[in-house]
Amino acid sequence: MRFSLIGAGKTGSLFSSFLVSKGYEIDYIIDKQPEKAKTLARYLDAGKVSDGCNFPVIRGTVLIAVKDDEIRKVFKQLWNANKEIDNFVHFSGMLTSEIFKEAAEEQKGTISLHPNLSIKKRFMKPDVLYNTIIGIEGNKKGISFITNLLKKNGLNFCLIDRNKKVYYHSAAVFASNFTQILSLISRILYEKSGIDRETATRIVGKFLKDLSTKNETEPLEYTFTGPAIRKDDHTIRMEYEALEAIDPDLSILYKKLTELIMKYSSGGDGNEYK
Repeated sequence: MRFSLIGAGKTGSLFSSFLVSKGYEIDYIIDKQPEKAKTLARYLDAGKVSDGCNFPVIRGTVLIAVKDDEIRKVFKQLWNANKEIDNFVHFSGMLTSEIFKEAAEEQKGTISLHPNLSIKKRFMKPDVLYNTIIGIEGNKKGISFITNLLKKNGLNFCLIDRNKKVYYHSAAVFASNFTQILSLISRILYEKSGIDRETATRIVGKFLKDLSTKNETEPLEYTFTGPAIRKDDHTIRMEYEALEAIDPDLSILYKKLTELIMKYSSGGDGNEYK
């Protein structure tokens, strides 16, 4: 089974590293910044390098690991030059495999594959993929190919409804990016209260660890605590006013999140959005 990679960034590097660790062949590593491709090829000890200006003749499966707004352009450039590829894969959490529609019409496998994982650096140990769930979507041929590949190599995955993928990616943003910004705001406010950064970081980390444990043992809608659950209007008003004095955006965020806790806690399940 042969693969080629277009885009030698963090996601492309992680998946190509995993494939190489499992004995799969990487034919080409292509990036508009040739040095990135060369660095990855050296790291993997695999793959011929190209700058992406003139695509080589690629066989097997191509992994397109570029920014969302570049996927269609890269695919069209590749498709116009080479129709010998069996499967087209991209890693966008938002875009579907429809972006490869011309290939699907020619009975090629088309796949979108998205790991529910924060890929923080370019060269992570490939085993990290065992600890996540990969969202996949595609046409019949693509799903058959990718499910067989993931199952064979012990990776966990879930199928995504193409027409509802926007909710899937929104969920990933809430769980990853929004959790991070809320944790950062919490640390900053602890520091503003006079607590040193190291201690503040430890306090926030303990909350996150406890939340992770709760998430595994009980429904989250039953785990809320604090003034919103107690309906402590005086505390809510005092904190809102204090936040408004330092940053009006924080007070607006505080108010809206308080309202959402009241809405989604054990008394409600968010049916308004279904």
